[in-house]
Amino acid sequence: MIAQRSRITMSYTEKIDVLDLIINILREHEEKLDELVERLEDTVAEIKGSPCEERPETPHEPKHPSFSL
Repeated sequence: MIAQRSRITMSYTEKIDVLDLIINILREHEEKLDELVERLEDTVAEIKGSPCEERPETPHEPKHPSFSL
């Protein structure tokens, strides 16, 4: 026996409204990603521009002992 899919009928205006909503959400996400990329680029530039002596020491030990070599 094949299960029947319920069909949702939408008017043309409703379909356009849904597409408009999706486009607006994607635009907002794009703007947020652009902002995050800019912040990341600034951070990378700041790290590259600072002398090695001023950088904080990073431990060479693994964070999780079970992953030690």
